Amino acid sequence: MAVHPDVQDKGLGTLMAMTLESVARQEGVKRVTCSAREDAVEFFAKLGFVNQGEITTPTTTPIRHF
Repeated sequence: MAVHPDVQDKGLGTLMAMTLESVARQEGVKRVTCSAREDAVEFFAKLGFVNQGEITTPTTTPIRHF
């Protein structure tokens, strides 16, 4: 999930994440996980995701697993 830089800080990313979580709960999903770039760690933490540490592969930029 990403929001174009031109429209960031307007609540769109939060709305998308909250909608996803709501639909997931309605469908009986018990856990939602995500992987985030370092510049999005604070965003997901504010939404209540718990940082589980860094994951890397030889072909990707380091990302955080929540």
